[in-house]
Amino acid sequence: MPQSLDTGTDQVRLLVLTPEYADFLWLVAMLSDDPDISPDAVWCPDIVDCDDLVRNASFDVVVWDSAFQDSSEGAFLRYLSAVSDDRPILALGSDTCGDKASTIIGYGAADYLSRQTLDRWSFCRAIKHLWYREQLADSAHSQLGREVASGFINRDLFFDRLRQAILRAERAETRLAVLHLNIDDFRSINESFGYQQGDQLMLALADRLRERLRRADSLMRIAGDELAIIIEKLEDSLDITRILRKLVAALDEPFTLGGQKVLVSISIGVATYPEAGENTENILRRANRAMFAAKQDPGTSYRFYDRQLHVTAGHQLRVEADLRNALRGGELELYYQPRIDLATEEVRGVECLL
Repeated sequence: MPQSLDTGTDQVRLLVLTPEYADFLWLVAMLSDDPDISPDAVWCPDIVDCDDLVRNASFDVVVWDSAFQDSSEGAFLRYLSAVSDDRPILALGSDTCGDKASTIIGYGAADYLSRQTLDRWSFCRAIKHLWYREQLADSAHSQLGREVASGFINRDLFFDRLRQAILRAERAETRLAVLHLNIDDFRSINESFGYQQGDQLMLALADRLRERLRRADSLMRIAGDELAIIIEKLEDSLDITRILRKLVAALDEPFTLGGQKVLVSISIGVATYPEAGENTENILRRANRAMFAAKQDPGTSYRFYDRQLHVTAGHQLRVEADLRNALRGGELELYYQPRIDLATEEVRGVECLL
């Protein structure tokens, strides 16, 4: 059975996965000596209790002793990362080489310490770093509502998060997806209800979408009527399809604007790493291209970026370039063709041909 050791108030909440109670007490004792940390720690020596705790309880940091599980380290860490809502995992192992740390972090841990060199300073430092980073992530997550309501757009923060996500995906050999969302006919909403109501709609939409996303997913406003979402740790295309269906379902109920019920639709473009590229600009640009393709479908819809979209976009760019060059070179000529009423044989208008 899991056991809790509460040493004060305003604690950092820890789940300690280790088979030995003496090791649990040793780890908590190191933290208790630090004036900046008041640990509220739960000891879990059993994998069955572990599954229930990580799914249903709330922790700031999970401390995992590599001796805890019988299965492979990689399989267990991937499972633990998935079911713990991406709370940071501090891994403790017996190996001291740097390659081991890289491997463990690639499996989903946030940090790795060797038990052979573990001391109070390094352990407390690692816990505080993960705890503070988690608080910053929670703050940034809650900040979205204020950003959307105020119209604040922070593209630099979005691109930084996307760069970090790509590095994690590359290291762990996993996939990620970037979703580019645009509210259809948003201009008409602003003209009918006012810009303040339009911002309130963005806020309400963001709240609905956030409820259907995992805590680790990044949702940001990147333009007046556009949102972007970074979704990490995708196993296959079915994962992103399930998430997309949840997002589409968020639009089933109308929004209230100016006392009226309004149904809105959105167009979603999806670009996945590494298929759509390996840098932030390419991935977001291709998600944007897929979003415009989705606008060709009625109602709320989504499209995945693929090679055909790339070919079509390239053809359109070439046609536009050719037209601009022809215009500059005076190579275009207008012809006017009359439109005649066959009954009266009168000219009713003209058509302009280029």
